[in-house]
Amino acid sequence: MTTDQLQDDFVGIKTGDVNNTAMPDNLFVPEDRAAGTLFLQTNDRNVQHDEEITVRFNTSEKVAGYQFTLNTNGLEVLDILPGAGISADNFAVFPASSGEAGAVTAAVENGADEFSLVFRAKKAGRLSDMLGISSRITRAEAYLPAEALAKAGKLDLALLFDNRLVSKAGFGLYQNQPNPFGDHTAIGCYLPEDSDATLSIFDETGRVLHTESGYYLRGYHTFYVAGRQLTGAAGLLYYKLETATDSAVRKMVLIR
Repeated sequence: MTTDQLQDDFVGIKTGDVNNTAMPDNLFVPEDRAAGTLFLQTNDRNVQHDEEITVRFNTSEKVAGYQFTLNTNGLEVLDILPGAGISADNFAVFPASSGEAGAVTAAVENGADEFSLVFRAKKAGRLSDMLGISSRITRAEAYLPAEALAKAGKLDLALLFDNRLVSKAGFGLYQNQPNPFGDHTAIGCYLPEDSDATLSIFDETGRVLHTESGYYLRGYHTFYVAGRQLTGAAGLLYYKLETATDSAVRKMVLIR
């Protein structure tokens, strides 16, 4: 609808929503602000087939809590060694199946900053190639203390190997910068695999204002959009990134 329909009589029921973020379609989604990145720090190393290793993780700063999915490609989880303030109940293990990598999920609410996982390597490789943060099962994000959260939003989550190699979460569409914008803005995204991708920009009525598609290699990419490309548009807009397996939508504001 593009106009008020004050004479219509209807009942709407919203179900399956714990924190008021569920949306009834894929077009409009809640705005999700990221105030920075919390790093899960660990050491990188080579592993041999059938080797048993213990990997220790610690957070780069104190936060109120965090959650994530840790993909474990070629690694079998043997044990979880919770740190202070964490228990095994904060974790869940998903074995590899049907060609999909295994995973460990975690949800920590009390700010505990250290834990370890014990793996058996099912193949030889480099640890940084076998572990990766994603939102495949549990969304990867961290939470600031309540007073800071209200002002700055949530934190992204990433793996930091030996203070140099960063493994970010899987598919991600980030807030455009600057926002609001007039002349131009930059939209960042992260693709976990090489893939075709399409960026679409549309207004509140769903009218498509701009699209661009291409084949992109795995990693971080930036789309640059000029205000003059969005003919006849102003105010609140939406942008959507789609691949064969993932999609995400965010809001932005165009000032004329």
